[in-house]
Amino acid sequence: MSAIQQLRARYSAKESRSKTFFEGENAIEISCAPITVFESDKIKKLSKGSDFLYCVELIYLKALDSKGDRLFPTMVEKQLLLKNVLADDVAEIATWISSSDEIEDDEKN
Repeated sequence: MSAIQQLRARYSAKESRSKTFFEGENAIEISCAPITVFESDKIKKLSKGSDFLYCVELIYLKALDSKGDRLFPTMVEKQLLLKNVLADDVAEIATWISSSDEIEDDEKN
């Protein structure tokens, strides 16, 4: 197997993961799939150097529901993420989406 085939197989083997954020009636289940280099570059370009715009773009593009559909599929929802969601909540969700499974495994041990 060539090196590129090995890397592609590693990406294909990565499963989506899920996490529940917040508690009570405000709890929200978010899933995400691994981020590719292309997606990361796209998000960086769209965010124009702003850390919080990066977080919003990341959530907008990568947050999924339990069925694997985009959690925030419309531009209206993207605007609401920008204007009507706590910055700390956006940062917490984006940090989790951008972290790797290996980091979470290390935290469990």
